[in-house]
Amino acid sequence: MRTSSNSAFEIISRIGCGGSVEAFIVRSPLAAENLVGLRLKVEGLSKRAREEALARFVRQYTQSQILGNHPSRVFPTTYGFAPDAVSAWILIEAFEADLGRRCAGDAIGWQNAAELLAAPLRALAILHRRGLFHRDVKPQNMLCRRSRVALADLGIVGAPSLLTPYTPPGIVQGTLLYLHPGVFQKKPDDALLRRADLYAWYVSWFELAHGMLPAWIENEGLCMVHVVSGAFLQYLLRHTPEGLRPDLTDLFESPRPRLPVTASRIAAILSEHFPALNASHTSGTHLRAILPNARSSIRKAVYG
Repeated sequence: MRTSSNSAFEIISRIGCGGSVEAFIVRSPLAAENLVGLRLKVEGLSKRAREEALARFVRQYTQSQILGNHPSRVFPTTYGFAPDAVSAWILIEAFEADLGRRCAGDAIGWQNAAELLAAPLRALAILHRRGLFHRDVKPQNMLCRRSRVALADLGIVGAPSLLTPYTPPGIVQGTLLYLHPGVFQKKPDDALLRRADLYAWYVSWFELAHGMLPAWIENEGLCMVHVVSGAFLQYLLRHTPEGLRPDLTDLFESPRPRLPVTASRIAAILSEHFPALNASHTSGTHLRAILPNARSSIRKAVYG
């Protein structure tokens, strides 16, 4: 198989398929190690649907250049079209797993979870400083590789100033469980989108720390009610350590927070409550030590 950038690669094995995207382990002269090849199938789509699908697919990984050489970035190697012009390929570095899969059902504790999510938090800070918002922060979009945790899936990163309105007015973008209740109540502005990104980070932190979420998340109707009403937010705060609760309540529940809701404010809270975090978060050995063993299947533990 050869892409339009004249970079040949060999398919070694198929990983799986999600929607219209297939994933493969591939070998390429562009890298010393095997890569992951993602193939988007567009046959059978109308011209407009094909163009939109291709644009989002390419944007999902090429927009990671926004993060520069930050270690929380997923580095694409190349992308292009297959000769038949009915599929597109992106080659990216191979990751062991996403944090949703790697930590499913394991309660790793608040400090360990904060260490794993420190790099994605810094990536959000970079995006927010540029007026951009991720809009789908969750453990499944955080990829781990050796000593790194990278923030992935930048395909719906958006800002009011971007040329194309990726999300139509009135449409809420993201994964239901990680959505801040405020996004359902008014038209999102920059402050709300920033708060929503950081709230999704907090939900991810809670999920990794506890290893469990309420049983009703398996029921879409109940999940919608709890998320939209703010009941889930209140549940999270009730089960957050007392020392962290006042600051996080102000960040995510208060209609008028005392201080701006920013990634740097959350980083300051983490430094205050977990002094060892600053000394250990750059240690790849330490990160590997706190990651649970890789799992062969995705599993979510729940309780009532």
